[in-house]
Amino acid sequence: VWWALFEIQFSDDEIMSLFCVLAWNGEDRGLNNLSLRLFEKPLSALSLQDSARLVVVLYAPTYMTENDAVWEEHANNLLERLDNAA
Repeated sequence: VWWALFEIQFSDDEIMSLFCVLAWNGEDRGLNNLSLRLFEKPLSALSLQDSARLVVVLYAPTYMTENDAVWEEHANNLLERLDNAA
């Protein structure tokens, strides 16, 4: 019920903006903070591959960042799904 009320109050763009700012990233909140910590550059400067890596690290931040091969595999799977959906 609360999600329906949330969607009535906010547009899809506003919901995504809130998620980008509030998402827990393993140490603090926000995708831009995570981007700065992992890649030493702001979210807006990431390549497509780094953007995919950033998204999948949210599933398990510590596990992904400690297992580069798994992290890369998950990022590649995400990019494949996006490519197939287009």
